[in-house]
Amino acid sequence: MEKKFSKRGTRIDGQSSHLVIDSIDGAEHQRSKNKVTSVISFSSSIICPKLLKAGKVTAGSSKNILTWKQARGTESLSSMTPLFNSYFESKKAIKNEAHGDQNVPDRSNYFYYELHDGKMLYLMTQHGQYSRKNCPFLLCSCEKGEGVMNDDWVCKHINDEEQLRLFSRSQRRWDRMTSKVPSVQWGYKEHMDWASVYNKGNSHFGVSPALLPRSSIRFDTFHMKCALTRNLMSYLQKFLLNQPGGIQENFKLLLKTFWNEYHLYCWENKKSFASFQGNELALFVANESNIKMFLEQHLVMTERLRDILSSLKIFKDIFKFLGIARLCADDDVDAIAKKTHVSVSAYKDMMLKFKDNVKKFYNIGSRTFLSRRGDQGKDETFYMHTLRYYMPSIVETTFERHGVGVGVFNMQGFERRNKESKNIYNKYNNHHGQLITNINRLWDIFEHDVVAV
Repeated sequence: MEKKFSKRGTRIDGQSSHLVIDSIDGAEHQRSKNKVTSVISFSSSIICPKLLKAGKVTAGSSKNILTWKQARGTESLSSMTPLFNSYFESKKAIKNEAHGDQNVPDRSNYFYYELHDGKMLYLMTQHGQYSRKNCPFLLCSCEKGEGVMNDDWVCKHINDEEQLRLFSRSQRRWDRMTSKVPSVQWGYKEHMDWASVYNKGNSHFGVSPALLPRSSIRFDTFHMKCALTRNLMSYLQKFLLNQPGGIQENFKLLLKTFWNEYHLYCWENKKSFASFQGNELALFVANESNIKMFLEQHLVMTERLRDILSSLKIFKDIFKFLGIARLCADDDVDAIAKKTHVSVSAYKDMMLKFKDNVKKFYNIGSRTFLSRRGDQGKDETFYMHTLRYYMPSIVETTFERHGVGVGVFNMQGFERRNKESKNIYNKYNNHHGQLITNINRLWDIFEHDVVAV
């Protein structure tokens, strides 16, 4: 990756701190009557803040992403554990190779981040699942719904040292319980139940915090925005189903102005929104003002409706903020006028507003989409807790350390790489298990910036 920048006459300077973003992502590459073929890709990219601001690299492009390893298999603990171990050991070696070696470039200004979707994060850490009530969140010991029920709740993050202590404690507990004579029934499930209640959700089955410091984890803003949009859509859908008959038909006409018949079918028949792509979900958010106008014209204003309208408006601002990556100096009039960048001073104001917005959004959610009747906080999700309690500090750290927006942590480029890999696999692969063709062609895309098939 360093050589690619150098070949194009752009050296990664040592003046600013660079982001090395690694991502592991599995995707279905082929489906037939007999089987489904899934491929897991290991990919990395270097983002230099200077080049990002200059427009020479982008956060959502796949051209800057090097896919250096692929494996056939599903995202399961048994198949992924050997891959995880070799991956983190090699990453540790790369981090340490510059020390004492004059022939290796100084990488002291590199910061290494893990950017994966929620499923992969829980798989590699083997933390108690986000469906659990006790300690389901990766970086803290909060109970599910605890912050929803308490406006003054303070989420205390677990630092890397404490994460390592909990990891070791889990190992000792497992060794003690499985070595008892006479033997007791103590398997994976029993141990995870214990970990969720007595060990802040942490187990030793995943990658050790010594190899994967939890502080290096970053949460994908792309999947986060999509998940939260689906939550709002589902709540609004249920709300409208309880309204008088003609409302649904009229609202369908509004949806028809930006969605096609398939999306209307899903909405009308209460189908899952999981198949909706990012741009289709973004259209729903972009039409917030039209949706607000419709609801105000057709429904009597109530406290619940007011909360829904407020949540839609606030979320539109949150959605936009999470997508900002490029910042520029306040005196760069051209970039600001073209709306390709956001000025530093404007972003600082937006950061303050973002902190306020997530609090308001969360509080409104406590009365609506995060709670069920008689059970406050029941529907708090992993991404909702992440947005409220993790993202504000990540936003600050990203800006102070790198001078860029939090939108730099975006898996769109990695998702695009999966699509390119699928196309190559289906067009050029012999389908006998060899992934060498895939890797070679993905290398060509990276090395020569060619248009993917």
